[in-house]
Amino acid sequence: MSLSLNNQFSRIKPLYEYLKKQQENYRFVRTVEISATFVLISFFLIFAIRPTVLTISSLWGDIQSKQLLKKQLEVKIDNIVKAQDLFSQVQERYQVVDSSLPDRPGFSEVAQQIQQTGANSGLDINSFDYNIQNDSQKSSSPNLKSYQVPVNLNGSFSAVAKLISDLLQNRRLIDISSISIGLSLPPASASPAVAPSGAITASFLSSYYYWSPVK
Repeated sequence: MSLSLNNQFSRIKPLYEYLKKQQENYRFVRTVEISATFVLISFFLIFAIRPTVLTISSLWGDIQSKQLLKKQLEVKIDNIVKAQDLFSQVQERYQVVDSSLPDRPGFSEVAQQIQQTGANSGLDINSFDYNIQNDSQKSSSPNLKSYQVPVNLNGSFSAVAKLISDLLQNRRLIDISSISIGLSLPPASASPAVAPSGAITASFLSSYYYWSPVK
């Protein structure tokens, strides 16, 4: 009986060792497969998913920046449209505003205005000049500038008064100050009878304003 069991065990033992070895081989193969799977997953995460995540993050940042830029552009476009609407409302009156407060000194226009107004008043304007050194620095706005024009003339009192009145009623924004009036005396050799009746000499200082854009 004991011999029979030993014989059976001897036959089964190689099979048992073979099965045990196959089981170990299977475990080894499974370990290798699992390790290879983890290696492949790590490789995929590093070389495939990570660049994709970085690209998505970059694109998301670009989208946010473009959305912010779009909002800023919409605000600027809206302001431009509003400015165009406001300009269209005052465009017809711009010529009136510009003739009152031009964006340049306009020395030649001022000379023509003084000469023409004097001729209309029947006055002989002896001289006038431009005083560029003026008190523009006292202005409350850096855009508002002015220069002064001293005028000397001879004529009747009514004509001088008319000249000053016409200048003030002109559209051009001016300020007349320092008015000086005196009698126009004949030469010492002339007879008093030949002295013109009501003739005076007058001088005044006028400030002409203009709007200079700040650069």
